[in-house]
Amino acid sequence: METEIWEMDFDLMKTDNKLKELIAGTLKKSISMHEKRLVVEDVEVFVNDHNLGTLGKKRMKKRVSIAIKGLILETNRAFTFNNSFFVGPLSY
Repeated sequence: METEIWEMDFDLMKTDNKLKELIAGTLKKSISMHEKRLVVEDVEVFVNDHNLGTLGKKRMKKRVSIAIKGLILETNRAFTFNNSFFVGPLSY
């Protein structure tokens, strides 16, 4: 499933709020377009800084956590999906 998320992976100019809006919007659009078995009710996006480095060297990245809530049409059952990924190669 193609989204616009990978396009902005290294765009460090976006604020956390802009990043959240972009990810939520592109996920809703992509799911609605490609997954006809699911009705998306809500997409929540959380962004925070995460240190992946060692004791002597900081290696900061933005951790993006997503929560997708929806309804499976055929069974009328609730659907939830939670996952996270990292963006931005900030190292210092």
